[in-house]
Amino acid sequence: MNPATPESGPYHLFIRLLEDMFICERSAVQWDQYASAIVAKSSKGFRGPEFLSISPARSATTWLFQQLRRNAAVYLPEVKETNFLINGWLDGPYERFFDGWQPHQSTGDISPNYALLPRHAVREIHRAFPKMRLICILRPPIERVWSQMLFELTRKGGRFQMAPQDISDLSEQQLLTLAAYFSSLNRYDAILQRWLEFYPPEQLHVDFFHRVASSPDALLSRLVRFLKVPDRGSAFTGKVNALEYNLVTMPPSVHAFLREFYAPQLRTLDLLLRDRFGLGIPESWHTTTTGDSRSFESVEIGIGKPSPEFWRVMPKMEERVDEDILERLMAWMCENRHEAHGPKLLSSHSAHNLVAFEGKIYALPYELGVWDKWHKEDPASVPGVLVGPSIQAVVTMLDREAQKRRSANSLTETE
Repeated sequence: MNPATPESGPYHLFIRLLEDMFICERSAVQWDQYASAIVAKSSKGFRGPEFLSISPARSATTWLFQQLRRNAAVYLPEVKETNFLINGWLDGPYERFFDGWQPHQSTGDISPNYALLPRHAVREIHRAFPKMRLICILRPPIERVWSQMLFELTRKGGRFQMAPQDISDLSEQQLLTLAAYFSSLNRYDAILQRWLEFYPPEQLHVDFFHRVASSPDALLSRLVRFLKVPDRGSAFTGKVNALEYNLVTMPPSVHAFLREFYAPQLRTLDLLLRDRFGLGIPESWHTTTTGDSRSFESVEIGIGKPSPEFWRVMPKMEERVDEDILERLMAWMCENRHEAHGPKLLSSHSAHNLVAFEGKIYALPYELGVWDKWHKEDPASVPGVLVGPSIQAVVTMLDREAQKRRSANSLTETE
């Protein structure tokens, strides 16, 4: 395959998507309607979420979701990413996600898109839920943005569905453009500053991604203490929703650019964490600049013009955190909320997640995550996956297998 050009191929599709997000005229978010919609109105005592994850995508949100769902004192929606506070509010009341909630349970919502909420949305959320607790798990930013880029471009059923070879065939300049976009909207310092403007530090728990692997039990214990719910035992081990990083090697020029992009942000983040939370960024995060103080203007010259409108889509660095950009993105997400791409989490049953994809229902063991391995394998070929035409058919198979295991264990004990 020849490298994708600006005029054709997945790269051009990506550019058109950005143009649609940020250039096309659209109605602004109706904030009075938003404020009214997010307030809990249930007569059953539902108070809305008591905690929220504001961690960006690819920052252990699936791990957090699966760990907390194992705690009977916590109620999380069957759908991991409700996105209610960013676009789901247009389709019905919040309580529709909490049908099985019991008053003794702490309610939460874990949707990575909440990291993209603009200041205006955060202000309305605080008005509706002033006592809500917030969780933010931070992953090394260069690692996170590369993981998100590969995940979004290759995931099965997604908008692009690029093979790893297709991404490898892109030029370094095109990869730089893609990485610049995926890194621009999830600035850790800006995310925390937006929420800290309205919520006090004691209602926000910050932790770090590497602890998911190095000390998961300690991390989970800190989280449940912060949420003020009982600790229900140790965390399960193993990766969830993982991605192989050898899919595509990051070119040196892209890595150098991201180091330059993140260096000033990490300095701001480190000061913010020390001032508000009494902790700094991990030692492994400290970046050193290359001495090449490139800005987005010089990157623009280096890339050229992949599309006449592209650099109107991609604002200059000083405009990256402008609230208008985030509000335009939120408006676009509201308009396109019914577009379904990729597998959809339906519910959970015993030790499995039930996932819909291309007209079939799959049961994926928790240890595989919700979308793990789907970007490179036929779901039916993944070990342990049960496939059926309906939720009930898959549940019946799961129950039958569980009964077989119980019978086998009973027979073994008898012998």
